[in-house]
Amino acid sequence: MTYEPLILYSEAAIIYLFFSSVLSHLQEKLERKLAGTTVKGQVNDNALQH
Repeated sequence: MTYEPLILYSEAAIIYLFFSSVLSHLQEKLERKLAGTTVKGQVNDNALQH
């Protein structure tokens, strides 16, 4: 029994984790920008200027 498939699955998991983390971070930034309010509930001045 060899553990070669484990290496491939581990590499795939690391790549998946990287891409999902980056996309999650970008989605969070986009949602904050489009929400018009900050996390603290204050009005976002940048959203009102447009």
